[in-house]
Amino acid sequence: NHEAPSTPRKNFFLLHKLSLPLPSVFSNTTEERSHKFKWHSQPASGANKDATLVRRASLSDDANRSSIRSDRPFPFVGHGNAFPSTSLYELMRNVAGTENPKIRSMKEVLLKTETVRPFCSPCVYQENNIGGRSRVTIDVTPRLVAYFELTCTREHLIGSTLSGANITIGLSTEGFLKSALLPGEDSKSFGFHGGNGNFYYDNNIFSRGGKSFGAGDTVGCGIDYVQRAIFFTINGQFLGYIFKNLNLTTQFFPTIGIDGCDTIRYNFGTRPFAFDLNNFCRKHSPIVKGEFLKGP
Repeated sequence: NHEAPSTPRKNFFLLHKLSLPLPSVFSNTTEERSHKFKWHSQPASGANKDATLVRRASLSDDANRSSIRSDRPFPFVGHGNAFPSTSLYELMRNVAGTENPKIRSMKEVLLKTETVRPFCSPCVYQENNIGGRSRVTIDVTPRLVAYFELTCTREHLIGSTLSGANITIGLSTEGFLKSALLPGEDSKSFGFHGGNGNFYYDNNIFSRGGKSFGAGDTVGCGIDYVQRAIFFTINGQFLGYIFKNLNLTTQFFPTIGIDGCDTIRYNFGTRPFAFDLNNFCRKHSPIVKGEFLKGP
């Protein structure tokens, strides 16, 4: 817990830097895309100045859609000392024991399935203002879930020509940003499209979500390293594990795409998530505790 009128978020970023090299901001990675997304600093009463992205209008129709990704990937196997890897067998046996029939019957498969060990990713899960003083509660519990959110805001820049757009949230791998696509429109990305509410991979509808989103909605995307699956949320509701059997040696970058012009706010944990991530991660608590309390 941290109390101070001006330092809570500074404390958060300090904790973030001292923990692990996790995604924290979205940044342009190629020069040709630098004009398509612009940073917009909100008023002091709003979120941090680096938490808002604005997609500006373009004079050419073919440039009215583009994507942007985070500065770093989510944890992945083979990340060296930052994210030591282990097998699912090692994680599960710490909880169930080696004599558990299910664990024993799946030993060969679980031994060949690598994942990351529990990692620390600080996130704010409660904010209060008491007597003019800001109180921020930061969760630093090790977990096996990586997650981020974006909010489609109703706030537009004065004098701009922003209008509603098809916003997409998802994950992408190396090479995706070499082409002007939205997440899910090639084999290097996975996306949840706000225009029709469907989930896309390799430019095909992978699953019909049935929940479109737009202004005022908050959507999230994450990886569950025990399930080896990508999941999505909308306004705090879990939509399920959509893309499964991930190769966790792959680097997955949080990615946002916009077809049109709009303003969005993203969140890697600098403010409370709409989705109850703390409660969601509790199902892995026995595994996390077993990993840290196991004997030599």
